[in-house]
Amino acid sequence: MSHKHAILAGTFDRIHDGHISCLKVAFESSDRVTIGLTTSKLHSDKEFSQIIQTYDFRKKELLKVIKQRWPQVSATVLPIENIYGSSVKDSTIDAIVVTEVTLQNGKKVNVERVRRGLNELKLIICPIIPAQDNMILSSSRIRRGEIDREGKVYSKAFSRTLSLPETLRSELREPLGRVIIGGEDDKDKVASEMRQILEKEKYSLSIAVGDVVSSTLENAGFSADIRVIDFKTHRKFLPSFSSDHRFDTENIAGTIDAKSAKLLQKEIEKVISKNLPKGQSPSGRKTTITIDGEEDLLVLPTVLLAPLESVVFYGQKDVGMVMIRVTEEIKKQVEGLIKRFT
Repeated sequence: MSHKHAILAGTFDRIHDGHISCLKVAFESSDRVTIGLTTSKLHSDKEFSQIIQTYDFRKKELLKVIKQRWPQVSATVLPIENIYGSSVKDSTIDAIVVTEVTLQNGKKVNVERVRRGLNELKLIICPIIPAQDNMILSSSRIRRGEIDREGKVYSKAFSRTLSLPETLRSELREPLGRVIIGGEDDKDKVASEMRQILEKEKYSLSIAVGDVVSSTLENAGFSADIRVIDFKTHRKFLPSFSSDHRFDTENIAGTIDAKSAKLLQKEIEKVISKNLPKGQSPSGRKTTITIDGEEDLLVLPTVLLAPLESVVFYGQKDVGMVMIRVTEEIKKQVEGLIKRFT
């Protein structure tokens, strides 16, 4: 070991390969490691900060990973509310692990240490781990729903148009989330139940797939951030449909069109990015995507491309409305289904 006491800091939200890389560098270069784990005060301006895991949960997960991978190391996890933490107070510290992104913070720490009469720290630069698209692998991108913890890019699943195999049809009839029972004749009942649920829910983005679902939600006084509609119900045009309507994209029944998935990705990105202050919900920026064909199967790319903790609504024939809470687990489930498309 070249150092006696190294420090590193981070949010460690949804621990990914980039975090593992920096922990490895720290443990291999120092006898003792102190990890500054951010509190909400320090990461409140991060993108989708409202869905960053709690401090206690992140600390528990971090210690679990350390115990599994480096059972013999000496590591301490402390809360930090600014970029300095204990780094400008502890004279035993002789190194700080940073990335190219956090290098300037490391330099600020050294300036403050010198001002306080402490020795400068050796700056150990941990290499940035790229995702599948060669962009940085980060917790913010995971929260945005773009990548998984290994850096796999979800949108790459839709590089070509996919066709639903017959063997998968019955499986897709099983609801992917919470069901609010009721048919089209029970829209008021479904709307009332959904309103009660939504009053208790916190979410990062809301997406409704389907005309009847969208109107039912509106009856409940709720307008989704993104609506995906085809002006049909049970494959018949609604009375409100006019031949003058212009469609945004085409999606043939039984397929997930690559262009439709790309448009979904673009609109999701637009809603969550356009003038969106960090840490705030995109609520208020609404958009509608109109489909020439059928939108049914677009539920799958919607879930895979949506930010974590989004809610996605769709109709289940002869059952009612389904509400999916977008989590890493449901993304993995949907990814598995999509892999079986031809």
